[in-house]
Amino acid sequence: MASLRALVAVDADDPRLTELVAELSSGSDRFRRLWGRYDVGVRSGGGVRTLRHSRVGVLRLRYEKLQISGTSQTLVVYHAEPGSPSEQALRRLTCGPGS
Repeated sequence: MASLRALVAVDADDPRLTELVAELSSGSDRFRRLWGRYDVGVRSGGGVRTLRHSRVGVLRLRYEKLQISGTSQTLVVYHAEPGSPSEQALRRLTCGPGS
């Protein structure tokens, strides 16, 4: 529910949204109760991805998904654990060919 509020916050007066909320509220006490709490939140998530790069080989990268408030866009940020072989591989990539 909090994620829905965050997603529609930009256009909260949209008549389609008003109609949807009314329909869901009339059919579900739970929806009505949760919607009435006015929780707003941005869902984020993350995990680990394993990628194979042609120059440096296997990279194990952590990622975080960040919802951009007021939009339907998500920013995904990848990073290597400090001191890991993947961090060293990423450093080799930033130094250019032959590094």
